[in-house]
Amino acid sequence: MKPHSVKTAPGCIFTLLLFVLTVTFLNPSNAFSQDAGHYFQLGMELKKAGSYEEAIDAFKDALGKDHKFAEAYNQLAQCYLFIPHSAAILKRASEAALEAKRLDRDNKEYVYTLADVYFARNFLHDARRLLDNILNDDPGDIPSLSRFAKYKLWEYEQYRYRRDRLTIRFRVASSHLTEANQFMDRVLEIDPAHRETVLLKASMSLDEGNFDEFIDYMSRLLDKNENDLEASLYMGLAYSNKGDFETALKYYDKAYILMTPEERDVLENPEQLDALIDIDSYGNFKLIPAVETGYFWDKKDPFYLTGINERKLTHYGRVAEANLRFSIPSDGIPGWQTARGIVWIKYGKPFSIRGSYNHNKFENILTWTYENFMFNFLAGYNAAWRNDYVFKIKSFMPGPWTVITNEDVLVGGNTERIVIDLPEKYVYDPPGELFEIAVDVLNYRGTGGKTDVDIYIGIPINKIGWESDSENYYAEIEQGIFIHDSDWNRVVESTGTVSLQFGKDDFDISSSKILIGENSYEIEPGVYNLSVEASESVSGNAGVTRDSITVEKFGFETLQMSDILVATNIIISNRQQSVSRENLLIVGEPRHVFLKDDPFYIYYELYNLSLINEQEDNNYKMEYSFRQVDTDNLQGIRPQTLIRNLPLKPLSRQIETWVSSEIPGRGPTDFNVLRIDHNLNVTGMYELILRITDTQTGMTVIKSTPIIIY
Repeated sequence: MKPHSVKTAPGCIFTLLLFVLTVTFLNPSNAFSQDAGHYFQLGMELKKAGSYEEAIDAFKDALGKDHKFAEAYNQLAQCYLFIPHSAAILKRASEAALEAKRLDRDNKEYVYTLADVYFARNFLHDARRLLDNILNDDPGDIPSLSRFAKYKLWEYEQYRYRRDRLTIRFRVASSHLTEANQFMDRVLEIDPAHRETVLLKASMSLDEGNFDEFIDYMSRLLDKNENDLEASLYMGLAYSNKGDFETALKYYDKAYILMTPEERDVLENPEQLDALIDIDSYGNFKLIPAVETGYFWDKKDPFYLTGINERKLTHYGRVAEANLRFSIPSDGIPGWQTARGIVWIKYGKPFSIRGSYNHNKFENILTWTYENFMFNFLAGYNAAWRNDYVFKIKSFMPGPWTVITNEDVLVGGNTERIVIDLPEKYVYDPPGELFEIAVDVLNYRGTGGKTDVDIYIGIPINKIGWESDSENYYAEIEQGIFIHDSDWNRVVESTGTVSLQFGKDDFDISSSKILIGENSYEIEPGVYNLSVEASESVSGNAGVTRDSITVEKFGFETLQMSDILVATNIIISNRQQSVSRENLLIVGEPRHVFLKDDPFYIYYELYNLSLINEQEDNNYKMEYSFRQVDTDNLQGIRPQTLIRNLPLKPLSRQIETWVSSEIPGRGPTDFNVLRIDHNLNVTGMYELILRITDTQTGMTVIKSTPIIIY
């Protein structure tokens, strides 16, 4: 079917054409206004997406079509503030903002923009004058009051971190802070839930450690909107800092439900902690995720005994605090996406912050110092006002005696090297004191191919919060032993509460001596991760010792020896029966520490001895000797060696002095207790070496263990 055709008379066509020409003549800017609006809308979309330079071009195109488009001038000025600035760019921002204000003098929004531009140019007097004029007419104008508060906080920050003129700096900083608080209080009198001001005040409460006040500010936001994501996240931060982890988890869980998938990844995915940082020549960064993050939070949990993963909660809190402190609201960038945010998440609050301002380059520099490393951040004046800091790359000025290193010539070299050496930093901080538990791990042959792993632990008496009555001291200690395999599956979880009671007449609660406990588990041979933990509620003190352990395999083919148990005393329970672990009362010494004049005891087991006759008699030669460990090798030896049962130095059979004895026994397995009356008169660390030789076959086995004499 052909389409319908429309025919018109020549006169009608002329009339229509004349109408079009008349409309165009009477309103000649109509076509141009449509084009200006198109470019303006494009500019707004680009601005929202953070493409500020492209947005600037779009707003210029709009103004090219309509040079009296006041809002286009206003948006153009704002975009100039968002791009890396120079004096020329800020001058263009001033020109655009002034033109917007000239075209519409009664529009407060244009005055606000011009004030922000003046502030970015460091024309503080002009910025204040504009806002004062508004406040003279309307003393309750919140945008003006909040800007004054931010200006004063900015000036406070500039003096707060300066290194020079400490007395003057402190006085001037305090003055600016007082004025900022006055402006913020006026805002909150008008609008108690004014979001920007509430967050600023909350951040200050956080700096002061006033978590109750912080919670009050967040409650204002939640009363206004119970599904406020940021307020829920910050509530979790506050309650976590107060030590109320259950309430903190409730708020974190609520925030998690409200998050986007990307935000959930930041909170839940540990990539940010293990990731390396790749920094370009402008100081911008991107993360290079770690290859393997499986079982990450299980591995990072510092204290299994609580049932709460404190490291995970700390990560949540650091993400929340990074968002609170370092977000760039003007760009819609959350704090965790910024340079300072990622450092805060990895390493926590720095020990100190120092700042400086380079007037020649209009650069603000912040130095964050940690225990043995530091990070530098850089922002131009306007970028710092927007909270937009990047990593400061080390500037290299070669001189005649300069030694050039890789860190000098590689972009981001020094900062990236810090992150490689120390991907993240966290120290468990219990309510009380964190102390070390003495741990000694011993391997014996078990049943069914498994190994009997004995773990001796020692808790210092003076780390326990004792309660008392007229006659006794009392305490309850919660303790736990946790063993994970190499895939981080938990194979042992042994927890319980030990109740202690001692008479006052014969017990010194200030003593550094240890209370000793012993636990035994049958485990398949292999490599495991061990955590020994204890906590005491009265003092809040907590002890934790961790390391990897190797569970030895004991077969039936060749001569083997168990680990060497070192004890203060070993008593045979029933002398009518042969020696065995079940027939011994052992007072262990997991630290292996003894006085110069005190003897000590050892216990060991031998497997697969050859038999002399059908009566199953055996005979072997036992030899022991001591060698002193050089003081240079002592650091870090003690805990690893006792837990892992590693020799301090390679074991050698060529030792000058051996104490030797021929020992008869019964059966292929022998259990032996030996009292060592040593003559070690020099304090320090020694290695006790035990060598066993089967007299029938000549097979030899040798093991060692540390002994500390004081």
